[in-house]
Amino acid sequence: MIYEDFIEKVKGLSFSTYEADFPKSKNPPVVVYQKGVDKSAYADGKNVFQQKEVVLHLITERKDIKSQATLEKWLKDNNFSAKMSDRFWDPDNNFYITEYRFYIL
Repeated sequence: MIYEDFIEKVKGLSFSTYEADFPKSKNPPVVVYQKGVDKSAYADGKNVFQQKEVVLHLITERKDIKSQATLEKWLKDNNFSAKMSDRFWDPDNNFYITEYRFYIL
């Protein structure tokens, strides 16, 4: 799957979705997604394998186990081997953010 295919799939989520930035005028829960760091493998001086990292942020008004479960089920159902990599309270915006990371080809 390429990143553009992922974008089409993520639009099917039951949450509002945004690429790279979250408009503060929207009400959580929302999912913000963006490209992370690419990984490449080389053999004989040629790029033989490349993965694109995807970073998803689930933004909620408080710790929201139900929304996390919904997103994690969607990730699993769509064969994304995402792992929760971080979760934290954003005091500047009064949001709880749960971060997931995974790779696509």
